[in-house]
Amino acid sequence: MTFKKIIIPIAGCLLMLALAAGGWYFWKGTRSYSLKGLSAIAYKYDQICPFHNGLALVSENHKWGVIDSVGNEVVPCKYEILLGLSEGMAAFKKDGLFGYIDKSGEEVIAYQYDWADPFSEGLAAVRKGERYGYINTKGDIVIPFKFSSAEPFREGLAAVIYPNGKSGFINNKGEMELSYNFNRSLGFSNGLAAVQSNDEEGYYFIDKKGKRLTEMNWMDYRGTMEEFTGKYASLITLVGGCVVIDNKGNEIIPFSFRECLPICCEDVFIIKEDEGYIIKDSSNKTVCSLNYDDVGTFSDGLIEVGKKGKYGYMNKNGEEVIPLVYDACGPFSEGLAAVVKDGLYGIIDKKGESTFDYMSDETKELAEIKKKKGRVNIMSPRM
Repeated sequence: MTFKKIIIPIAGCLLMLALAAGGWYFWKGTRSYSLKGLSAIAYKYDQICPFHNGLALVSENHKWGVIDSVGNEVVPCKYEILLGLSEGMAAFKKDGLFGYIDKSGEEVIAYQYDWADPFSEGLAAVRKGERYGYINTKGDIVIPFKFSSAEPFREGLAAVIYPNGKSGFINNKGEMELSYNFNRSLGFSNGLAAVQSNDEEGYYFIDKKGKRLTEMNWMDYRGTMEEFTGKYASLITLVGGCVVIDNKGNEIIPFSFRECLPICCEDVFIIKEDEGYIIKDSSNKTVCSLNYDDVGTFSDGLIEVGKKGKYGYMNKNGEEVIPLVYDACGPFSEGLAAVVKDGLYGIIDKKGESTFDYMSDETKELAEIKKKKGRVNIMSPRM
């Protein structure tokens, strides 16, 4: 059976990627929430991304905006794309070009770029034509358009590739701090960077001096680079099987199983074996077996699980804390998660209370009209 999750479009994917990298902040939003307030608006959106700093990206009729966690529409759904909520700015797309809005939704950097990344460490990579450069939050060009590829700044460095194939990591002045031969790297996380070199298949890790962590090459289970979000990284080896390593390259859990989902916390991992899912700790001991058809990933202390087409949540001990009553569900963030029920979006908290519980008669009537227009999109990201 296939695990169903709420669709995460390109904006949401980039948002989650940058969150994994760290350093994501938007204008100050409230951290409190109101399911009653959200019940009046959540049902009308076609997609809802996770909340961060009290705000969430939403789409309506293929346009993007921002809501807060008490039910206010901070930015109307009028943009083709919104990329992230970062350092008081959000990249938007309009008329085929990218610019930036501020916390009030005002367009403070004109849409003039062919691509615009979210801000990170005060700078954002933008592209004009075939070349990337970096701008600051005022829109000033800080590093000229001279790269064929440019990643966000992380831990003071950014991975770049020049048109002649030269690659490495630059500082915020555009100076090369570490020259290294790669064809892809997302940059540093906890002092290590996953790189794929030009002459090798797969990925390995280096430190900020260019020293290679181990001699082994890996890919993670999605076929892209895994990062150290804490003490560990879970990866698929090129010879088959999954392995969990620490930041010294030591194998914490050897590759003797089919799949290892992204790490739940510092010491708990979800493992997929031929006979089903289990939870292991950092000493390679089995915590419990899971009686579910599908298992998602840990976020904010809970994990999405599914059985016979219905979905809910469990904790890291394998205890079901929110019943499997939803048609699709998304990750928890800041105590809230987006779910789909009977073709409508809703939002739930960790107690299992939802916006569906607070809908007024008028809202229910509007929801019925929405449902008749067709179901919201859900997707199945993996088998």
